[in-house]
Amino acid sequence: MTGTAADSAAPSTTAPRRAPLRSVASVVCLVLAAVLTVPAVIGFWGARTLIDTERYVATVGPLASEPDVQDAIVASISDSFKKNVDVATLVTTTFGPLIDDKQLLAQLVPIVQGAVDSFVTNAAEQLVRSDQFQDLWAKSNAVLQEQAVRFIEGDTTALKLVDNQVVLDTAPLIELVKEKLVSSGLGM
Repeated sequence: MTGTAADSAAPSTTAPRRAPLRSVASVVCLVLAAVLTVPAVIGFWGARTLIDTERYVATVGPLASEPDVQDAIVASISDSFKKNVDVATLVTTTFGPLIDDKQLLAQLVPIVQGAVDSFVTNAAEQLVRSDQFQDLWAKSNAVLQEQAVRFIEGDTTALKLVDNQVVLDTAPLIELVKEKLVSSGLGM
């Protein structure tokens, strides 16, 4: 009797049997949870922020007051003006009938080009650093966000995809710069 009672009271030296399939499944679930957490958080943020116009504008609105963003916008406006306005042709057609010396006319082109470029850059800087631009930025981004959501939902008239690039209409900003230039004395 003592041997039997002692045997039952003594701790068992055999380890309990683990279920290897359950351990592997647990590890796989933990790894999947860790890997899928990042896209889930991004997706949740995207659904909350990008789909909701007010949240989107509140998120991107402060960018308009960042100096680096303002500098990039000024550079883009200036570059766009240079690409779309041929100052050399304007100088030649405007002053050509008045100046017979073609060499003198050719020397006038870079001077006028520099003055016009400087004027456009200064006008763009004044615009981009103004409260008017902050308002335009918010309104433009609200329209852009709404167009992007419509595009995602299948409305292909909202934005255009050209050569794998999304094409946005920047006409309101260009018109505002034109108005600023005209009010500053540069007729177009």
